Amino acid sequence: MSNESTIISKVWNFAHVLRDDGVGYGDYLEQITYLLFLKMAHELNQPPYNKGLSFPKVKDAEGDEIVDGESCDWQTLAGKRGAELETFYVQLSVVYPLKKESSGRSSPRAKTRFKTLPSF
Repeated sequence: MSNESTIISKVWNFAHVLRDDGVGYGDYLEQITYLLFLKMAHELNQPPYNKGLSFPKVKDAEGDEIVDGESCDWQTLAGKRGAELETFYVQLSVVYPLKKESSGRSSPRAKTRFKTLPSF
């Protein structure tokens, strides 16, 4: 099986698991797209690409970056589990919003359905 087929198979297998837990395909698609974005950015920083992409830090309630806060990247996210993963995922949604309000402000509405990250 090709690498592409393997990834597609993993994505759909995980979708079926989440569906069995009551997560709809629309929610799943939104969640998996968000995670793939972070994973792809991480991969671009690895050899042979070495793009040197920088990632912002988590933000406080006012939307200001926390200077000594955790980096909003795949590596940090991948190290989280359970409640810690859920909390960090919500913080990521402030930095990388999935939706803009009509006022142009970001709407941090992401809520993870994952207790562990899918393996890509």
